[in-house]
Amino acid sequence: MFGGVLMQLCIGGVYTWSLFNQPLVDAYGCERTEVFTAFSLIVFILALVTIYSGRLQDKIGPRKVATIGILFFSVGLIVASMARSLPVLYLGYIVLDGTI
Repeated sequence: MFGGVLMQLCIGGVYTWSLFNQPLVDAYGCERTEVFTAFSLIVFILALVTIYSGRLQDKIGPRKVATIGILFFSVGLIVASMARSLPVLYLGYIVLDGTI
């Protein structure tokens, strides 16, 4: 049960993106649409990866898939927190966090 709560917190963490929109625009000096694109892409990737993670779960079990997801999410947050450019932020937030 505790593992399920942790997984839901990870997924819910994706939806806090709107809190960071303006600070990211200010920090990177980019357009708002570039920052908004990150959220759009991560939601798309989450939906796409869900198909494959469900199939993987049938093969190796939910505990292993959840562990892999938490590892990807954690590494993605670390990469995104250390990003000094928008592409690196995209890599951490969209690619790695999107694979949970």
